[in-house]
Amino acid sequence: MSAGSQKRTRSDRVASVTLPPGRVARTRYYLQQPDVLVRLGLCVLAALAMWLITGAWTPAFPYRTGYVPPRDVVARVEFSVEDAARTEALRQQARSETLTLYENRSQPLTQLQQALKDKVFLLTAAESYDALEAPAKTVWREFLPETLRAEMSDEAVVFQDFKDALQRDTQLESFQRAVHNALTDWERDGILKSLSHGPNEGNQSVILVHPADAENTTHRVEVKDVRIPEFDAKLNSRLVEEFRKEGVPEQHVDLMAKLVFHWLKPRLEPTLTYNESASRRMAEEAAARVNPVMTTTYAGQTKLALAGQPLTAKQVANLYREHRAVLANMSYAQMLVRGLADFGMFIAMYVLCGVYIWFNERRLLTDMRRFATLLGTVVATVTLAQFASDDQWRAELVPLILFGMTIAVAYRRELALVLSAAVSLVVAISLGQGLAEFVILVSAVAGAVLLLGRIRNRTKLIYVGAFAGLVVTLTTIGVGTVVGQPLGLMKMDTAPVTIELGNTEQTFWQTSFATSLLAMSAWNGGCALVAGILMTGLLPFVERLFDVQTDLSLLEMSDAAHPLLQELARRAPGTYNHSINVASIAEAAADSIGANGLLVRVGAYFHDIGK
Repeated sequence: MSAGSQKRTRSDRVASVTLPPGRVARTRYYLQQPDVLVRLGLCVLAALAMWLITGAWTPAFPYRTGYVPPRDVVARVEFSVEDAARTEALRQQARSETLTLYENRSQPLTQLQQALKDKVFLLTAAESYDALEAPAKTVWREFLPETLRAEMSDEAVVFQDFKDALQRDTQLESFQRAVHNALTDWERDGILKSLSHGPNEGNQSVILVHPADAENTTHRVEVKDVRIPEFDAKLNSRLVEEFRKEGVPEQHVDLMAKLVFHWLKPRLEPTLTYNESASRRMAEEAAARVNPVMTTTYAGQTKLALAGQPLTAKQVANLYREHRAVLANMSYAQMLVRGLADFGMFIAMYVLCGVYIWFNERRLLTDMRRFATLLGTVVATVTLAQFASDDQWRAELVPLILFGMTIAVAYRRELALVLSAAVSLVVAISLGQGLAEFVILVSAVAGAVLLLGRIRNRTKLIYVGAFAGLVVTLTTIGVGTVVGQPLGLMKMDTAPVTIELGNTEQTFWQTSFATSLLAMSAWNGGCALVAGILMTGLLPFVERLFDVQTDLSLLEMSDAAHPLLQELARRAPGTYNHSINVASIAEAAADSIGANGLLVRVGAYFHDIGK
C-alpha cells in the first residue's frame, strides 16, 4: 500500500517561508567581510594620522599677523614672558664688567735689566767723563737725554756724581738688586700701552693677569698700575726708594733714580698680551649666569591686543605664549574630550565621503590600491597644508588646489569637489580660522576643479590655475569685506582700523584695510597660479600613481609615430589600416553619445595588437 505525501497545513506552509535578511543583518554581514575590515582599518589609520598631524587634542592657535580683533584680547591665564631686550642689556652689561684675561711674558723686562747693567758697567769703567770713548759717550747720552742735559749745569760733574754713587758697588750687585726690586711689581703684573679689548668686551679698569705658562693662575691688576703712560711717577719713586735701601749716598739717590728712569722709560715694551679666546669664554659664561628678566601677564587684567588695531608680529608672539600657557594648564580629561570630539569629526568626514563614494564611485572601494592611494593623498594634503599655513607663508591653498585637481584628473569632478570640501573643512578647523577661511579655500579648489575638464595640452593647467586665482582673489575681497578682516598683514604705522563706507574724506579703497585686503587677495591668487604651474610638472606622476591617462597622454599614444603603431604598420599593414578605419568610426560614434571619443580612438588603434 503506497503512502501518499503528507498534506501540510496552512501554518506549516507559513512557517516554512524564510524572509530575506533585513538591513541591519546585511550591514552586520557586510562588516564581517575581511576586505571591508581592511578598508575600515585604513580609514581609522588615516583619521588617526590626521588627528596627530593637526594636534587635535588641543585648541588651535587662531591669531595671525594683521588680524583685527573686534574687542580687546585679555589674558586668560597668568604667565611670565622673558623681556628679551632687558635681558640682553643685562647680559651685555655682565660682559662689559667681566675681567678680561691678559698673558704676562716678563722675560723682556728681565732682559732689559741685564742690558741696563751692561750699560752701567761700560760707563763705570771710564775714569772720568773726558775719558769716555765714543761708544761709551753714546751710552751716556742714553742716560742723559737732551731734555735732561738742559737741566744740568756741568755734564762732567753729573757723570762724576753717577760714578761716586756706584763707587762702593763695583760689581753692581746692589744696583741690580735695587732696579730689580723697583720693577718687581711690573714683572709680576706686566706692562701695557693700552687695552686691547673694547668697552663692550670687558672691564676697562681691572684685568686678570696670568703667567705665560699658567693660564689658571690669575690675579687682579689695576689697569692704571700697568699702563706705561700712567706709572712714570710711581717708577721714579720706587727707584729712589730702592736705591736708598741699597745704601746709595743720599746726595746721589735722586740723580741715580732720574738717570736710570730716563734710560728705562723709552725701552719699556708691553709684556701683556690679550687672551681673546679665554676672555670671550669668560664673558659669555658671565652673560649666561644672568637670569632672564621676566614680565608677568595677569589673567583677566593684562590686555594682549586692543580692539580695532591689527596684530603685530610681537603681539602674535605674545598671544602664542599665552596660548601655550593655556595648553599647559589643560587637564588630561579636557584634552581627551577635545581629542575624541575632533577624531569623531574626522570619522564623520570619512563616513560622509564614504557614502558618496559607495553610491557614485564604488570602483574605488573595490580596488584596494586605489583606495589606499586616495587615503594617503588626503593625509599628505592635510600635512602639507599644516606646514604651508605658517604665518610667514599662508600658502595652505597650494596643497589643497593640487589635491582637488589630482582627484579631478584621476576620477571625476563631482568626487573632487566633495573630497576637497571635506579636506578644506578639516584644514580650516585645525588652523582655527573658521568659516571665512573655509569659504576662501573651497572657492579656490572649486574654481580649479570646475574648469579642469579634459587636459589636451600642457598649458591647460596653467590657465586653470590663473582662473582659480581670479576666483579666489575676488572671493577673498568679498569675504574680507563681509567679516571686516584684512586677512593679511596691515601697515603697522596706521591708526586703529575703522571701516566707514560712507566716509567722504577717505573712501574704502584708500584705507590701509583695503590695501592689506587687496595684497592678501593677490597673494591667494598667486598661490592658485603656483598650484597650476606645479600641477603641470606633477601630472605624469599623478597619472602613474592613480593609473589613469589624461587626454594629453592619449594624444601621445594616438600619435602615428608611436613605436608600437609603427611596428604594427610594418608587420601587419592590413591590420593597421583596419584599426585606423575602426578608430575613425568608433570615435565619431562615441562623440555622438557624449562618450570620450579620444579614448575610444586610442583603444581602436591598439585593439588588434595581440594578434
